[in-house]
Amino acid sequence: MFSQKILASLGRDFYLMQTSAILNGIGARCGQFAVAWWILDKTGSETTFAFFVSIGVLVEVIAKALFGWLGDSFSRQKIISYCYVLSSVASIVLTFLSLKGIYNPFIISACLVGLGLAIGIRVPLQSSITPLLVPAERLNDAIQVRSFVLSSSSFLGPIIAGILLGPLGYANLLILNTFAVILSLILVIMIKTQESSPDKLLQGQNFLLNWFYKTRAGYNAVFQIKSEFYLAIIALTINFSLFPFFFILLPSLIFTGYPKSTWLIAILEGSFSIGLIFGSLGIVNNINKIMGRFKSIFLGILLIALSIVSTGLSAKLFVQSEYGFAILVAPWLFAGGIGLSLLEINSSLVRSLATPDSYRNRVMSTVAFMSGLMMPFGTLIGGFFSKNIGINFSMISLGALIGICAFFVLLNKELLKVFSLKESEMPDAYLRLYPKAFL
Repeated sequence: MFSQKILASLGRDFYLMQTSAILNGIGARCGQFAVAWWILDKTGSETTFAFFVSIGVLVEVIAKALFGWLGDSFSRQKIISYCYVLSSVASIVLTFLSLKGIYNPFIISACLVGLGLAIGIRVPLQSSITPLLVPAERLNDAIQVRSFVLSSSSFLGPIIAGILLGPLGYANLLILNTFAVILSLILVIMIKTQESSPDKLLQGQNFLLNWFYKTRAGYNAVFQIKSEFYLAIIALTINFSLFPFFFILLPSLIFTGYPKSTWLIAILEGSFSIGLIFGSLGIVNNINKIMGRFKSIFLGILLIALSIVSTGLSAKLFVQSEYGFAILVAPWLFAGGIGLSLLEINSSLVRSLATPDSYRNRVMSTVAFMSGLMMPFGTLIGGFFSKNIGINFSMISLGALIGICAFFVLLNKELLKVFSLKESEMPDAYLRLYPKAFL
């Protein structure tokens, strides 16, 4: 748990940023539920639903690949604000269409592209700006608090959306999403963080040429930092499986198997999010003390794999009983949430401390791009698999794929070297361990 002294030391600007994140996270989850039910209601097609989801995800991934340099060159706060403006416009348009009963696939696709672009640019920035919002000695605490905030929004989002979807309908959920995004924008504008001036290399020279060199430098750094490269590959595999599990397979399972029990979404996704919350509240620290960061990452990945496999097996056993399904699956998803917090908190701390500030956002964006590269394909494959080989077998297969990653970690010497460092040895550690990455 966090002491009052630690919480007070993190400062006003940090909490403004985190409040905007939790509001946007809850609103976005309501928006995602609304769009999902809207598309399924109009088309009745899981494949079409998966296609729409993949559009936004693909743009989000590409944005992380192309625009990571922005945070190392311009005011991170301003760029985050512009992203919220774009999200607000897209949300307003979707809300207008739903209220008017207009189902236009092209306009919906355009809005999902806008939302994906905003998320792809904004999310790495909200991580890389954290060291500028708190004292250096409080960065570890700040990362855990941020993890708690994100986990809380993941927990509250499905619950709020699941509860409100039935009585309010998807149009009103989109209204709530729009208000949440606009309020998040206002909170970010209120931040008074002092950032360094824009990179002078971008002034008076060819913009595209500088974009190319800076983007290439970010990729070169990640490929030279072997531990980050391996983490990106592992995260790529996990996202390939986890994203379609939550956004395609689990909603499709409930929509087709338990259409009158939308509360199942809130219970099951909420269980995973509670696991994330408990992890960020101290479980991760305790496991790290017992096992060390390196073995904690192995355990975390293994728990994620077991949670997905167990869901697929349980659905096979309790097709007729939504209560039995919930009772059997919820504990496993809770454990999976703890597993993901073990991976995310440990890798985020090392990345934030070990990466030089002048490269931090590019490294974070590049890793986010690489780790999310297969997410759009995962959604399409998830939709295809659920239709052709069954939802249960799809879940089991994807979980087994993550399980392979857990044992890959145990055999990786680069990850062992980096995650065995003491926290006092981490600041700018990549400069010492991988000097060629920053030439």
